[in-house]
Amino acid sequence: MPVYRFELRDGTSGIRDDLGVSQPDREHALAYARAIVHELMRGHEPQTRCWRLNVYDEAWQKIFDIPFASLEPAFDLLKPELRARVIEFCERLRALRERLPRRRLRCVNRKPWSRGRAAGPTLPPTGASARSGSSDAQPAGAGCPGIWARQ
Repeated sequence: MPVYRFELRDGTSGIRDDLGVSQPDREHALAYARAIVHELMRGHEPQTRCWRLNVYDEAWQKIFDIPFASLEPAFDLLKPELRARVIEFCERLRALRERLPRRRLRCVNRKPWSRGRAAGPTLPPTGASARSGSSDAQPAGAGCPGIWARQ
């Protein structure tokens, strides 16, 4: 019996199943993959709708990819054109997340203009937050009038 392997793409990294599962044919492998998607989504639909499950054969050749959004029950109520656009958006968002560096953006305050020197964007010292001295629970950069920089 052929062995089918799976890879979960969640927008940050891929999680591969190197052991795989034996299924009689591709149709059974697809049904098994759909059952996995439904199980992973159950109770976590908003968090998982941009995920995708890829199905591979024994030689790691992709035979199916299942966007979680395509099996999202809430999307069954949408018109077909809108549903297709939402699924496409989720796929693009996942792909974008995979391509972006894993750094967070934070706000960097600007120094005020002063006589004799040009003001411009400045970075806080290494290890300091953009809102040093603040005890707010609000994330750094929220409502910040400065610029955005990568951490």
